[in-house]
Amino acid sequence: MVFVALVLIIGWHKILSGWNRTFLAGQQVTFTITVVNQSSVLTAHQFTFDDIIPVGLTLSDPDWTLNGNRAVSNFSGNLVPGGSYNKDITFTVNG
Repeated sequence: MVFVALVLIIGWHKILSGWNRTFLAGQQVTFTITVVNQSSVLTAHQFTFDDIIPVGLTLSDPDWTLNGNRAVSNFSGNLVPGGSYNKDITFTVNG
């Protein structure tokens, strides 16, 4: 009997929109998180984003749920091999 293990690899990165400018207290800051299914075979189904909230920012995005110092949001679709999905997250700069 031979067993074959298939591994689903999900990669992601977070980019700050307008990263080269100064943000002032009370302004909103939006990051875009891009998730990529790096598998060549498996489709990812229904996963959860779990992001640490940066110091000095307060979550202000209704698509995300606050859980301690983390922001959580669900993806309920399918992410095919080589596919990607963008998810924005918005914070307010603390004073």
